Amino acid sequence: MPAPGSRPLVVQAEMTALSVTASGRQAGEQRWSYASFVVPLLLFVVIVFDIPLIVTHFLQHFQRKLSKTFKGIRQEDMDRLVAYSWPGNIRELQNVLERACILARGAVVEFAEALTDVHPGSASSVPTLQEAERTAIHKALQTTGWRIGGSKGAALLLDVNPSTLRSRMTQLGIRKPPI
Repeated sequence: MPAPGSRPLVVQAEMTALSVTASGRQAGEQRWSYASFVVPLLLFVVIVFDIPLIVTHFLQHFQRKLSKTFKGIRQEDMDRLVAYSWPGNIRELQNVLERACILARGAVVEFAEALTDVHPGSASSVPTLQEAERTAIHKALQTTGWRIGGSKGAALLLDVNPSTLRSRMTQLGIRKPPI
């Protein structure tokens, strides 16, 4: 199965060749234009199992680049790196590692500052869109005394049509609590 986001890319290529005579002078230029051909480009996907290996590689790289000595990282930091989904691909991971290496004050690289600045909240502290929507609807309904429509209704506060609000309430399983 191909990697996610992989697809053939059609390109137009032109090759220029110069021939050199025995005396070292340029004999002439020949050009060939080729028809389109397919060059498969694969998206590099960071796989959870690869992260410790990638981290080790980049730590060694930044150790040389920054002229510092690192023994490694704490296991809880490695667990955090493995748990993160890395939507920015390997470059995002590389940037976080470089930042952590630059900020490192000792032989053990710590990721608290590097991860906090790049990822302001952990995955568990950021609500899903559905949870955020459910919370907003609950708050609006409580503010309006569970009135949905009208000039004092939750739909007006949420800037949606009352029928849309009712539909979303049904989909999210939101019901007026018993009195």
